[in-house]
Amino acid sequence: RLGKQLTFSEDLALEGATGATAQSGPEGAIESDPTLLLFAQSTSSSSLPRAVEVSGHALSTRLEAALASWSYSDGDVVLSLGLTAGENSSLIDAVEAPLAAGSAVEMVQCETVWDLWSSLETSDASVVFLDSKWCWRLVQSYESLAASVQQGLRERTQRPFRFLVALAPPGTVLSEDLAKRWQEIFNCPLTWHFSCAEAGALYTVQESEGRCTSGLDWHTMEGDLFVRGKGLFSKYQGRPRSTREAFDEEGFFRTGHRAEKVEDVILPLPALGDQSLEQEVDRHLTRTP
Repeated sequence: RLGKQLTFSEDLALEGATGATAQSGPEGAIESDPTLLLFAQSTSSSSLPRAVEVSGHALSTRLEAALASWSYSDGDVVLSLGLTAGENSSLIDAVEAPLAAGSAVEMVQCETVWDLWSSLETSDASVVFLDSKWCWRLVQSYESLAASVQQGLRERTQRPFRFLVALAPPGTVLSEDLAKRWQEIFNCPLTWHFSCAEAGALYTVQESEGRCTSGLDWHTMEGDLFVRGKGLFSKYQGRPRSTREAFDEEGFFRTGHRAEKVEDVILPLPALGDQSLEQEVDRHLTRTP
């Protein structure tokens, strides 16, 4: 689990590098494109996670996209609050990209909402990543904080937050009430961020406006989000049929995320399980004669 003071490789949801076929470079140097194994959670609760092979070139593309999204510099402090390594963005956006830019990275293990408040109060972080499940808990517990802590958050002018990023699972939507309350407390908008192991960062939503990650081509079909780009995974290890079925004829990957396209803006849709049966029946009736 990320969030420990000291994290060992066996704690992470990856299996390191598996050597791809090495090639000879200039003057006999050995060049290779190592493959990283991440684990993608299946949409079915009864299925085991799938091992996703991500090439070195794809990882570089994901790093470049993260650097462009968060504009890291060597003066930044990036705080990860209780994140698990199962999320692509826990590794790429919150750790590898800031380290590549020379930023400092702090990883704090959080078991309660008070652990989060303690870190937010004392850290010099300019960028914070946390699990979206904590967002409402932070808002609801704010009034229980000491007056001095509340004032310190309001007067955080010497070290203001630049980004407060919630890593959100598919099918979740940033509510207007949460966004408004968050802005009032932290004087910084809440960024709702979606990613998956197969494609990396997908898109972010801030103040009811969603933007797809740079470098990704995307479209939606009947509420499903499809993406294509250089950061996509190579294959599911040992699952050639699953790999073939994951892509359409034009090379777009079906992400398992639900979204809709409004002009150039991407907006998340709730999971099908959260929609009423009546809405689902209406959708099929309008599509099928």
